[in-house]
Amino acid sequence: MGNDTLDIILERGGEAAVVGLGASGMAALRLLRRQGMGLRACDNRPRERFPRREMQWLRERGIRVQFGAHGDDFLNGCDLVVLSPGVDQRQDVFRDLGRAGSLVIGELELAGSLVRTPTVAVTGTNGKSTVGKLVSEIFSNAGKRIFSAAIMVLRFPPTCVIRAIVTGWCWRSRAFNWIPPPVSGPISG
Repeated sequence: MGNDTLDIILERGGEAAVVGLGASGMAALRLLRRQGMGLRACDNRPRERFPRREMQWLRERGIRVQFGAHGDDFLNGCDLVVLSPGVDQRQDVFRDLGRAGSLVIGELELAGSLVRTPTVAVTGTNGKSTVGKLVSEIFSNAGKRIFSAAIMVLRFPPTCVIRAIVTGWCWRSRAFNWIPPPVSGPISG
């Protein structure tokens, strides 16, 4: 399944779940809420260790939350399941959800689906920073305004560096925020 499927789900609405409620998971919930999705969320931390402010935000918006597990019973029936970076995507529950028809993606794919500017992604085991800087310099020297973001993933796949060529608005990866580009010169981040 690719971005066309994700675009269709986001356009028609439906039920989405976010797995992992750290800072980026909460940001994914806010983004999906703005897209008009029905929401639920789960986190493997016990409820007592979850920040009060975030708990209040979830409660005020009627978002159902499961603490202490990523249960397939709780996630069944979701059109979209978004995994936070710290969640191991190889767990059986996520494979089973995919087989049952849910689209299971990472936060980066969710945010990337909303970026309408050309994007270059550099991945691999070695040389990402060097190649990313080289690509940025090439586009910068060609007069393009750019935005650079590094996404550090400590599980498989290893570190990933994203470089986006920006023509109008920029996407700030950690918080799913849209920010206007500067009047002139490259954007660095």
